[in-house]
Amino acid sequence: MRAASSGYLSLHRWQIPKDLSARRHFAFTAKSALIAPMVKIKIDYQGQLLTEVTHGPSGTKFTTDAPLDNGGKASSFSPTDLVGAALGSCMATLMGIFAQRHSVPLEGAKIEVAKTMVQQPIRRIGEFKVDIYLPVAADHPQRAGLERAALTCPVHQSLHPDVKIPVTFHWAASDNLETELSARSANLQSR
Repeated sequence: MRAASSGYLSLHRWQIPKDLSARRHFAFTAKSALIAPMVKIKIDYQGQLLTEVTHGPSGTKFTTDAPLDNGGKASSFSPTDLVGAALGSCMATLMGIFAQRHSVPLEGAKIEVAKTMVQQPIRRIGEFKVDIYLPVAADHPQRAGLERAALTCPVHQSLHPDVKIPVTFHWAASDNLETELSARSANLQSR
């Protein structure tokens, strides 16, 4: 470590502040930068309202299409569908992390997200209704932690406050969970 001009110490490429309170902030931001690196996602417009999306780190690709009511063919997820998918999978992932740390058997949990668009004042997502079906009892000692994990996932926290996100937890989901989900989906589609 060598002294640098203007109140900083130089360590390799890092410019570390000499002031102790500034160092604490630096340590937090440097640690955050190391823990959460930037992820690049490449989007190629294919024409006819289709895009090909590539995840930089893995190279995984998928296609998006506009919904029928917006001129597309609905041949794949729409961009706003992906927001709902991101919300549900983020909730599942955060609950999974919590479950691993606390030895909660979460395998078989299901999340269903129903997206509603609004047209006024502009076309946007109006609501994500989220139903979370968990294979553990309602009186499980880690219930509050699982709920907190789902409700504080980064996607949930990143959505605009005008987007309504009612979340219902279904505890000790029955063995016929698939039948219950199918019935709910049919009910939603008939509306």
